[in-house]
Amino acid sequence: MKVLKGLDTQGWLKLVFYPLILLFNLPVGWVKALWSARVLLDGQWEAYMGFNPRNALNSFFYRTQWFNINKYGRTGVSPVVGLGEYPLSRWFHLSSLSSCFYANAGAVSTLLGCIIWVFSHLVWVGGVDWLWVWLITFTLFFSSTAYAMAFTRQNYNMLGWMWLPLALYFLLHQYWVLASMVWLASSIASITVIMLSAPLLVFYAFYTGHYEAFLVLLPGVIKILLHLRPMLATGELKVAITNMGKLIGLSKRGVRYKRVSMRWGAFNLYFSLLYLAVCFLLWWRLGQLPLLPVIAFVLFLINQLFIRFADDQSVIIFFVSAVTAQILMMTPGVVEWLTFWLAVSPIPIILGVTEASDGDGFTKINCYPPFDHSNIETGFNEFFAEVPSGSQVYFAFKNPRGEYERLFDGYRLSIELPLYVAAKQGVHLFPDWYAVAETNYEGAPNCWGDELAEVLNNIKEWGADYVVAYRASGVGLDKSWLSEFEVLSKFDWADYSAELRGELWREGVPVPELYLLRLL
Repeated sequence: MKVLKGLDTQGWLKLVFYPLILLFNLPVGWVKALWSARVLLDGQWEAYMGFNPRNALNSFFYRTQWFNINKYGRTGVSPVVGLGEYPLSRWFHLSSLSSCFYANAGAVSTLLGCIIWVFSHLVWVGGVDWLWVWLITFTLFFSSTAYAMAFTRQNYNMLGWMWLPLALYFLLHQYWVLASMVWLASSIASITVIMLSAPLLVFYAFYTGHYEAFLVLLPGVIKILLHLRPMLATGELKVAITNMGKLIGLSKRGVRYKRVSMRWGAFNLYFSLLYLAVCFLLWWRLGQLPLLPVIAFVLFLINQLFIRFADDQSVIIFFVSAVTAQILMMTPGVVEWLTFWLAVSPIPIILGVTEASDGDGFTKINCYPPFDHSNIETGFNEFFAEVPSGSQVYFAFKNPRGEYERLFDGYRLSIELPLYVAAKQGVHLFPDWYAVAETNYEGAPNCWGDELAEVLNNIKEWGADYVVAYRASGVGLDKSWLSEFEVLSKFDWADYSAELRGELWREGVPVPELYLLRLL
């Protein structure tokens, strides 16, 4: 981690004692964040997709999905997604209910979902020492994991994860029907919860001999299988599953965009060592294998290193949920509580809770008021104002040269809002993530290139009417471009630097200025 370089004595002390310092900083951070979130009580939830600008702007990916489902229907074909004429039946993994709620109340979804997730553990009161249950619940609430899930990391899946504590409680107490009903509720919000829960239940059934656990997910699985009906009707099932398999790394044959981040980077190494240590400590204190945390840890490793079937935050919340259930079943003790605190309160900077680049990254908790994107959305409305509905607009990005992590040239977090605004105006702006899926095979047609010759060739090849090009803010387009294109409008992200709170652009990625161009 870069934050380790050049640390002074104070920085090293913060690293060593970060668990103790966080005991004071996290409650203060929560109080500040909740106080700033009171603006949500005034309504207008659609203006706040999140709290952290990075997460909020990236979450327009989900608002675009809901816009298309709502406008064209789940069996419809969208002219503004992918390469155009995109069958929406391929979105079998989406829940209409959670998509609608998250698209119109993003910040409320993650905050409320996280609070429900945490305090659902109070269901254990009465079954074990009630003081222990309250202590563990509040420890989880004031953890860096819960803070990150509420304010910086989560998306619509939080509406599914908030059911997991109840599901695990009913599972561990062999209330099979109730467990089945709760997992069904979670499946209505998120397919990811079911995907991660399935292997856990299989191993739990074999390990404990409670084979009823095999049937617990049946209603939820049937509900998800019903999502496949539109694809069966349109013949899109094979294409959708093949495309998804390639994107998550399940299939590597003939894949055009290959992932290179599924390796032992700082993030994966840190969490692997932390969670492995937690599993060993629990094993030592229990005197037997802590089944749920171990299974969750194995799934974390598979997801991070082999098959990317879930986001980072999903496997993190899954592991923490498993550890919490395990801790609540154990005899209360100081070592047990310390183990739990270490598990649920990783270093803030690695969870994206702070952007501090020095020793403060180990202990500082940033306050994230709800992020109002209205001005930026208005700016993009004006940016596309001269583009007629039904037009094709080519977004000129550098060729990623077959590397998944190079897609969109470091600007992946900032493309979702213009994609949403364009779609809302009936404009097809491409490439997007669905175009990536549609061209994720060797020999696929090229939709990349930001050099003038490449752009001219691509707009001819794809029949685009307009071009969106970008340069570092203040640099401007070369004269050669102005001899081929007319500049219709500009959008400079630097004009919104105060609203973005310095969160959007990483080191080495210049603040972009966008140009809407029309061929002369």
